[in-house]
Amino acid sequence: MPDPVTSADLLAGLARLGVRAGERVLVHASLSRFGRVRGGATTVVDALLEAVGPSGTLLAPAFTFHNIKAERPFLDMRATPSGMGAIPEEVRRRAGAHRSAHLTHSVAAVGPAAAEFTREHSLTPCGEASAFWKLIRRGGPGGPGGGSVVLLGVPLNVVTLFHAVEERLGVPYMGFRDLHGEMRDASGAARTLHSQCHDPARPYDFNPLAAPLAGAGLLAETAIGGAICRRVEAPALWEYLAPRIEREPEFLARKTEESLKIPVAADGSVA
Repeated sequence: MPDPVTSADLLAGLARLGVRAGERVLVHASLSRFGRVRGGATTVVDALLEAVGPSGTLLAPAFTFHNIKAERPFLDMRATPSGMGAIPEEVRRRAGAHRSAHLTHSVAAVGPAAAEFTREHSLTPCGEASAFWKLIRRGGPGGPGGGSVVLLGVPLNVVTLFHAVEERLGVPYMGFRDLHGEMRDASGAARTLHSQCHDPARPYDFNPLAAPLAGAGLLAETAIGGAICRRVEAPALWEYLAPRIEREPEFLARKTEESLKIPVAADGSVA
């Protein structure tokens, strides 16, 4: 049986990906893909927070997709769990964590910029006031405070930032549906909450973008334990995609699913 992944393994892998102090990092992650992690999700989140340091901010999806089909959608800002796995849920539960108010696409954040990223949320999942667009707009490539997306054991299909790009450019195939529900805020007060969700029936496949993004030097890749891990800077992703979508509005509108397998060497590098 392989040795468990340790905090040192995680920090070394995050360094290989280029995660740096002061950064704003949105993490999408699968705990099980690592194999065994000594200390579980707590260890992973501790390592992410150590990697970005006291001046950095860690964000995670606290999505509640069950609300799409709920008769009366509901979000308790303090208690409704993230439906995106153990690592995002650990971020949401951290002391001092903030959360944005959206019936399907709320975001949890820890760090000095957490309130800024979550104070408001667009009516749509990924609009201008959402944390996803803020990561693109307020992050600058190459410098402290830049924004990036880190994928730990999950494919590009989970990268919500792609949808932020689609929303911003107004692609013709993106549909929305109104959700009228209720929320309980951090003080315990109840109020109505109106959100929109993306059309859940629309197929997409972002996985084939891994090779061209890596070829353009935008996607860093490594392995930590059994997990393929990647990182892309949010502003750089926007700069890569925007001109392509403006020329070809359906550039991201894939119709097939493709599983991307990356060969990994024993030292954790990508072959």
